[in-house]
Amino acid sequence: MSAREPITTHAVPARSNTFKTATAWVIAICAALLLGSAGVGKVLSVHKLLDFYDRAGQPHWVFYGSGIIETICSLGLLAPRTRLYSAWGLLTMIFLIAWSPWLGHEKSFLIPQCVAISMLIVLVWPLKAKRQSGL
Repeated sequence: MSAREPITTHAVPARSNTFKTATAWVIAICAALLLGSAGVGKVLSVHKLLDFYDRAGQPHWVFYGSGIIETICSLGLLAPRTRLYSAWGLLTMIFLIAWSPWLGHEKSFLIPQCVAISMLIVLVWPLKAKRQSGL
């Protein structure tokens, strides 16, 4: 190597990748626990949750269907191969189905939901970029 050749490094330090992987796992597990518990509560027909959907004018099949979607997608967050699709499925379900019942509650009820949405967005963003780059 001559003195004029620029030194280029394309390798990403292993420590950075380990941190990103560990962070993704922690976020995925927390989101899966938060949204999975809500999904299981819906599937088991917790009447308090059913009342929220009734007040929002949504039929019971939407309530149970969203519980099944939440439960399945929450399990999908725990598998790296399905994490991106599960996160997108949960975000879609939240904004198309669950947002209306959530708005009918007191404002403090929105805090855990906004935390869950934030966690899903944090998961989706780097995973989408990673898939697009071909890695």
